[in-house]
Amino acid sequence: MFTTLGGCLAGNIYQPRMKNELRAPAYPLVTVDPYTSGWSFSNNLYDETIKHWTGKKQQLIGVITVDNKAYRFMGEEQVPMKPIVPMAAYKPWDAAYTFETPANDWMKSNFNDAAWKKGKGSFGSEGRLKFQTSWTTSDVWVRREFVLTQASLSKELILEYSHDDNLELYINGTKVIDTGNACQSNAILKLSPQFKSALKAGKNVIAAHCKNTGGEAFLDFGILEKRTDAQCFPRIAKQISANVMPTQTFYKFQCGGVQLDLVFTAPLLMDNLDLMSRPVNYISYQVKSIDKAKHNVAIYFDASPEWAQDNVYQPVQSKMQQTDNLYMLSSGTKEQKVLGKKGDDVHIDWGYLYLAAKKNSNVTASVGVSGKVKRSLIANAKLDNKCDASLSGDLTDKMEALAISDNLRTVDSKGASGYVMLAYDDLYSIQYFNDNLRPYWNRNGNKTIADELQLAVKEYDSVMAKCAAFDEKLMKDATAAGGKKYAELCALAYRQAISAHKLVESNNGDLLFLSKENLATAPSER
Repeated sequence: MFTTLGGCLAGNIYQPRMKNELRAPAYPLVTVDPYTSGWSFSNNLYDETIKHWTGKKQQLIGVITVDNKAYRFMGEEQVPMKPIVPMAAYKPWDAAYTFETPANDWMKSNFNDAAWKKGKGSFGSEGRLKFQTSWTTSDVWVRREFVLTQASLSKELILEYSHDDNLELYINGTKVIDTGNACQSNAILKLSPQFKSALKAGKNVIAAHCKNTGGEAFLDFGILEKRTDAQCFPRIAKQISANVMPTQTFYKFQCGGVQLDLVFTAPLLMDNLDLMSRPVNYISYQVKSIDKAKHNVAIYFDASPEWAQDNVYQPVQSKMQQTDNLYMLSSGTKEQKVLGKKGDDVHIDWGYLYLAAKKNSNVTASVGVSGKVKRSLIANAKLDNKCDASLSGDLTDKMEALAISDNLRTVDSKGASGYVMLAYDDLYSIQYFNDNLRPYWNRNGNKTIADELQLAVKEYDSVMAKCAAFDEKLMKDATAAGGKKYAELCALAYRQAISAHKLVESNNGDLLFLSKENLATAPSER
């Protein structure tokens, strides 16, 4: 995923060409295309999990160790959750349901639903979400019985739900959710003491009413148990600044006695279509002492297979490949239904996420259960260069990590620098009049993602220089046209606009630059 450069880059790539004083609603980090997209929705890069533009969480963690103290500078560690009342994507569930308006006490735990129909959850109409029981009327009322143990009641419990459209949901007669006119996929709600008190050891009932106001209909719900695994990296860095340019986002942190500069680069340069469509983004970093002392420093990054899943219940397969000079870590779903889904709020579940690292004596890599990988790093100050053979691909109550660590060793005021790469090979990108079209970079089917990663390494210096020059010119031209604030808005809009499209070539040679849907509502918490 990265290679140490030891400060050999020409020029200061860690200094933006101007200061953007606008607070971004979301900071662009990884913007390959509409599907491979990672944003920070928080003030500080470490406040929350990195998210897809739709609000779906996609773990991407960054940690710097300074003199044996670890500081998390990117992402929030997600704690694995176990489905104790599973959603249908994990396991279909027994339900009583009706499409006719029921009696007023239909939501109470002692309501007699013997006259209701019996079936399996989830419920829905034809659309992108797979349903167990057909629902084509305007309303559906559903009751689901389940049993909880006293042990589960002592844990932190999370309600998970998907709905399209209006949802009201009750636990043993206590109203927990009333969404109004909205639709969400895999939304979560931590059950407060008030709502948790409605639960009891033994039999419980969740009752839900969902109204479809038009288009696709869907309803599913369940309960997750938050595992007690302690966070491995609770200490956070101190964010000093964040600055967005058209193709790059700059962050600066203080971590103990060192300064960390971080730059996210998406080379979306439309005068070079092969480069623009290359599905590789960079995360560059520079570390230097700011207290005149020397410090022992290491950098760690990990990403989860969530980047390659539409939902977290899909089994995945991950592996580690090696070339003469690269580690390549990859993950994707086992099913691999290429271009198998359509509709709104669809996340890619075909193709493969890649992290690549240039081999040297300082770089180590690992693929395995997230907690195990992190604890191994803490204990040994390096990773084991292995892919855990025990991985089952079922990540229901655990998380998997593709991880790489770089030991920068002793760092002084001259500093050390390097970069990371995140890539995605989607195999085929667009179905156009029944033709499956490859991404533009591989339009002839004669290239591989390994080729693109090698090329991204070879061209790193020139790409960074081109992006810096483009950013400087765009900001200068925009300032001349509309002033500084207009230029700042252009900087925020550029990557969002370009990465919302996918470039392909049709079978008759036409260039197609096709857009995905825009997000019309606030992202749901996941």
